[in-house]
Amino acid sequence: MTFLEKLDCLMEKYGLNKRTLSQKSDIPYTTIDNWYKRGYEGLKLPTLRKLNNFFNTSLDFWILDEITDPNYGKSNGFIVDYDEMEYIKKYRFIRDHSPEGTKTIDYVLDREYILAERIAELEETRQPSTPDNITMPQLLKDDLIAMENAMSAMHEKKKGMTGKNWFNK
Repeated sequence: MTFLEKLDCLMEKYGLNKRTLSQKSDIPYTTIDNWYKRGYEGLKLPTLRKLNNFFNTSLDFWILDEITDPNYGKSNGFIVDYDEMEYIKKYRFIRDHSPEGTKTIDYVLDREYILAERIAELEETRQPSTPDNITMPQLLKDDLIAMENAMSAMHEKKKGMTGKNWFNK
């Protein structure tokens, strides 16, 4: 998707024409009009930043033709460190080459997430009278067993609802 295709798409989405885009983004009308008449090869970085800020997109969205999602790169305050990015890359590789592997990862993530939520909940409600020598894992033993049973049942149910089995249920 080219720069102008992206611009057209966003202008249509927000009900803008060249004149209103110019007025609202503080980019001269002649600049916008010339992108359509002469091309956008000479596009200046300050102008691109204005466009970027107006539409609340990333600069990569405008620069890279293969990026077509205007929300690409937005994190809304969500910060991913390098190690987490590596996990995301691995997950995507597994997703693309071993779909069954993603089911295993999803199962483990769901299980651990539920456990972490329960630990956080118990930490918030932990009474001062609870002996210090009792650890969170000890307090969670019954919950963990119940959760494991529920997650196993859910996993088995999901397995049983794939392919032909799903239509027979």
